[in-house]
Amino acid sequence: MSSLKNRYVEEDKRFPNYLDLPPYDRGKGHMQYKNVESDYTITNTEKILDQLKQDISASLAQESDSRVENLRKYRKGIAINEEDRLAVLIHEREEMKKKRREEMKKMSEETIDQAEYDLKYHNQIRMKKVLQQVWLNSPELRDLEAKLNLAYANKEREMQKREKRLKEEHIKMEEEKMSKQLLQDYEDFKKEEAEKKVHDFLVSKNYSKELDNQLMEQEQRKIQESQQLSKDKELIDSIVKKVLDEDEKKKQYEIEKRKEFQKEIEEYLQSKQLKKEEEEYILKKEEESINEYNKKKQERKGQFDELKRIRENNKNIIYQKLADEIERNEKEKEMVNQIRIELYQEKQAEREQQEADSLFEKKIRQRIELIEAFQKQILYKKQKLQEEQENEEIYKKQIAKQAEEYKKLELMNEQKRRMKQLEYAKEMERLIKERDQYLENKKKEEEEESRKLDELEKLRLEVVEAERQRLLKEHATQLVGYLPKGVIRDENDLKLFDEKLQKQFEELQITKEKNNRNIPQSSSIF
Repeated sequence: MSSLKNRYVEEDKRFPNYLDLPPYDRGKGHMQYKNVESDYTITNTEKILDQLKQDISASLAQESDSRVENLRKYRKGIAINEEDRLAVLIHEREEMKKKRREEMKKMSEETIDQAEYDLKYHNQIRMKKVLQQVWLNSPELRDLEAKLNLAYANKEREMQKREKRLKEEHIKMEEEKMSKQLLQDYEDFKKEEAEKKVHDFLVSKNYSKELDNQLMEQEQRKIQESQQLSKDKELIDSIVKKVLDEDEKKKQYEIEKRKEFQKEIEEYLQSKQLKKEEEEYILKKEEESINEYNKKKQERKGQFDELKRIRENNKNIIYQKLADEIERNEKEKEMVNQIRIELYQEKQAEREQQEADSLFEKKIRQRIELIEAFQKQILYKKQKLQEEQENEEIYKKQIAKQAEEYKKLELMNEQKRRMKQLEYAKEMERLIKERDQYLENKKKEEEEESRKLDELEKLRLEVVEAERQRLLKEHATQLVGYLPKGVIRDENDLKLFDEKLQKQFEELQITKEKNNRNIPQSSSIF
């Protein structure tokens, strides 16, 4: 069964889905289906017969092989008795019969499955042909297909617009982020400047404290030195007094000692004076260093102001460059957008021109179809009229023939004339009945034909409606908000979808009605 299915699946590739073909190839597909179906029925029966012949020949060959094998074993004389041999032969024959019955059963099942599959496959082909004829002869489905294609184009255009808006918003967010980053950098720079000023102020404050401490230390040192001088003076006075006392005792010796001591005092005073001068020199140097520090501080402040001015100038230059760059990017974006708009307008104009051309071709094609149908109808009426005229001519000829016979009757004797009149009346009655029967049959045929046409039209409308609902189920769920007017006809079409989609369609309908209501108000305002 699987092999048969595989074989028919391979053959199924010859019958592509008609709906997958492009519109301009659907007529070719129709002719191809006719030829392929006729070839398929012939080749399929031939293949089935060949398969049955092969299966029967294989089973017969297998049976003959088994008989030859049994005969060979029998002739070799296997060491078993006659009863066992007969039992073995009977068993083998039963097995063979059983095997053959199973093979026949399997073969019959395969033929039944094959016939069912053929019937199913033939029904599928017939359904495809019916759908093909419906698609070829139903302008409703073609209009629905065109509207769905238009909805897909509208959806694609809306997606492109949405993508463009997202790109613009992304670029705008990037620009805002960049401007925020610049402002943040500027705020950080200001914060660093303020912190630097505070640091310089604290450094100068600490330096002034150190100077005050140094001055206080110098004052204390001076006080200590004055105290030391007073102590030294007292000490000198006591020493002088002692020296004078001792001078009285030892004048000569003390004079020399005093001279030496005087000399030491002078040296000490000189050293004190030198030390004092050195301290004054140190104080002077410190004052000069303070003045130099203040001068350097002023110079550093001037350099800092100059550096700040240069930074401000550089910052203004950078801001100006950024503004120029942003303006240039904006101009480039405007130029690119303008080019895109022009290209879109050109494509839109070209698409509208193509739609207009296709609409014009469609109208021309519909007119040609109407003209052809009208010509066929006229030709059919002419043929009917010609047939009626031929029947009238035949009827007139028969009447004329009867009239001639009637004239001949007048020349005959009374009895023969009476008999001929009766025959003539019967013949006329028969002709009238035949004509009435012909007209009645013709009327019935016309009524039957119109009834069949009505049934075919009803069936076609049902198939068209089923195909329309299938297309709506397949495509409308993806095109919510983009469907043109007239695709969803009424509430019965909405019932094809789930509640969520029904609510979406109702909300879109309400918004469209509101917009249509607001349009004249806005126009009157402007």
